[in-house]
Formats: sequence, structure tokens, C-alpha cells
Amino acid sequence: MTKKELDAEIIALHKQGLNGREIARKLFISQTKATRTIQEYKEKVLIAVEMVVAMYFKGIKVKDAIEQAKEVLGYATP
Repeated sequence: MTKKELDAEIIALHKQGLNGREIARKLFISQTKATRTIQEYKEKVLIAVEMVVAMYFKGIKVKDAIEQAKEVLGYATP
């Protein structure tokens, strides 16, 4: 499993309501790794929301602002 796949699995389990300790036990990883990944994800979400709001107030449509935020944060779909 690659780092990207592991991070995606950690985020998916977090969205299901599991905490860092539960995720660590389920995936056989350290609690620190799980918690750090969750924290990084939360920070990226906050940054994305701030970016979209700022672009909206500059007159950019929300849909376009979301696409631009995805590109900047590395979540753009090919």
C-alpha cells in the first residue's frame, strides 16, 4: 500500500467516525501516523474553505473556485 493509499484509507475511516487510536489498531499503524494524517487533512480542508470564500468575494463562481482550490491542494481530477 502506498503512502497516498494509506492516507486515503485513514481519512475514509476518520469520516466514518473512528478516532486515531481506533484507526491505528485497525490498520496496524502507529497512532501518531493516524493522528498526524487526520490533522493534515483537517488543515487542508480549512485552507480550501478559506480559498473558496476569498475567491467568491473576488467575484469568482463557487464551482470555479472549488476547482482552483483542488488544483492548488493537489486534488484535481485529470
